[in-house]
Parts: sequence; structure tokens; C-alpha cells
Amino acid sequence: FLKSFCPMWLLISPPSAQSFKGAEMTAWEYDAMQALLTRKAQNNPHRGKRAEGYMDGILAAKSVLHAFYQQQEKEKANGKP
Repeated sequence: FLKSFCPMWLLISPPSAQSFKGAEMTAWEYDAMQALLTRKAQNNPHRGKRAEGYMDGILAAKSVLHAFYQQQEKEKANGKP
């Protein structure tokens, strides 16, 4: 239950950029990390339930990364340091 619930929770309530205070990500870093995670998802070394768990983890990581970057860009646009 928890395994399938966690990725959904991240989509509903992603962490804010405040969770990573002081960290800043460039567009290049964001794109590179998303591309790396996409390649990892495409080259899933597992089968069956492990493959599903692996994909859930990759998708959760991509979701957190996206939420962080979007929040950072929103704060930059609003003039927050």
C-alpha cells in the first residue's frame, strides 16, 4: 500500500523550494537531470513488480525535481531571493 501511495502523495503535495533552502538549480542542470532520469526509466533492468517499483521511484524523483524547479522559477519571477 505505502509503495503505491507515496508517488501519488508527491504529486498531490510536492515539496516546496523552501525545503531546499539555499539550493539553486540552473535550467541546464534541470534539463540534464530530467534527461538522465528518463534514460534510466527507458533502461529499466528489472522485471515484474521490481520493474514497477523502479519506475515508481524514477517518476517520483522526476516529480520532485520538477516541483522544485517550478517553485524556484516562480519565486525568481516574484522577486524572491
